[in-house]
Amino acid sequence: MKTFSRILVTLSALAMTLPAAAQFSTPGRRYVEYLVVPSHHDFVYELGEPAVVRVEAMAGGLPVDGVQLWVEQGDDQMPVSSRDTLVFHDGVAYVPVLSTAQPGFRFCNIAFEVGGQRYTDAIKLAFSPDKIQTCTTMPDDFREFWKGVLAEAEAVPLNPQLTELPQYSNEKVVVYHVCLTTGPGGRTTYGYMAMPRAEGRYPVLFSPPGAGNNKVFPSTNYAEQGYIYFNINIHDGHDSSLPDEEYNRIRAASESYQQMRLDSRDDFYYKGVYAACSRCIDFLCSLDNWDGRNVGVNGGSQGGMLSIITAALNPKVTFSTAFYPAMTDVLGFLHGRGGGWPRYFSQNPQGLPSVAERDTRPLPAGVGPIIAYPDASAEDKAKAAATLVYYDVINFARILKCPLFLSYGYADVSCCPTAATALRNLLPASAEVVITPRSAHWRYSETNDKAMAWQKAQLK
Repeated sequence: MKTFSRILVTLSALAMTLPAAAQFSTPGRRYVEYLVVPSHHDFVYELGEPAVVRVEAMAGGLPVDGVQLWVEQGDDQMPVSSRDTLVFHDGVAYVPVLSTAQPGFRFCNIAFEVGGQRYTDAIKLAFSPDKIQTCTTMPDDFREFWKGVLAEAEAVPLNPQLTELPQYSNEKVVVYHVCLTTGPGGRTTYGYMAMPRAEGRYPVLFSPPGAGNNKVFPSTNYAEQGYIYFNINIHDGHDSSLPDEEYNRIRAASESYQQMRLDSRDDFYYKGVYAACSRCIDFLCSLDNWDGRNVGVNGGSQGGMLSIITAALNPKVTFSTAFYPAMTDVLGFLHGRGGGWPRYFSQNPQGLPSVAERDTRPLPAGVGPIIAYPDASAEDKAKAAATLVYYDVINFARILKCPLFLSYGYADVSCCPTAATALRNLLPASAEVVITPRSAHWRYSETNDKAMAWQKAQLK
């Protein structure tokens, strides 16, 4: 009898709980859902061809109606050139998109509000993208300049110092903290290397980081797939293993590094970075368990740029994977069109679609003028342009000899598609190019999977 009573109490409590759980359950879909789709599903139009973007929105599964849609348009990386207000009818609004005046990309930013909540999105359409030409020319002494830079770096012994890190290692992979001397003056590069524990010889994979001067961290992912994997901090003396307080004091020296000595080809900050990356390849190829054949480089953004540059500088590299590479066709802004990060000479150094407040913070000592801003003098701009042709990815791609996997998205505002497409157009037909029009400064996991499969296919 007591057991029966307990069952009744339990069932009663459950009956009271179920309605409450249903009332406060997590919804399976978002209340407001929308699609932004161009009239050409590949996002590509001929120059001067009419283009239309269809915006469809639903609230609670019902078409929104009478809701305003705000629209901004302009050429890629340029200020907004037109604004308009449309209205959803039966859940749909059609946005006519103007063509560009020259081969390139046009952005279309949209926004609407439902129930006090604002929804925004952006899309970029390509107009005759196959005709986009680079704005970056190659200096006659480009190869000789870099030959001399590398010779200076290679004259300095690497003096590798490896420290095993049990806290990051596992039964399959051993992880090391690595310190290398990678250039004149005792330039020091720090990073982490992960390799399979099992005896054998393995391909090596070098991974330079994205932009910034934050710490880098070890990863065992590639080592678990049979690679010797090495990722670094590109800044001289920046040891990511240091306590945060000490590391933060050191990294103050690399604030706004992409602007440092931009007026001098021989002293520009990236000179030491490029040479150090090439020396990292030399280090990897000195390892006893390197397979003696396969040397890969991969990365995204600044890491993508350094992947192409390192592969072009060091003939030991046998394949390169680059996602939305930075420092690509950076002189584009001097020709009235978008250029890659760091957006030198841009009206919009932050990559915003419309001109926002200018950054007026004082610069760290020794940085020099922020050339990216349009108020730099004509003399400063000329000096910067004369430097940048020696550092632009475009010119390294011109001398690249190994296979390349390149991927980018049209919606990127950091490393814009105009610059990336100029790069694509000068690559040989054998390059593997994966374009995902809706992605921005990020990539889909499916794109990663394609890159991983491509890299494995390069192994000999």
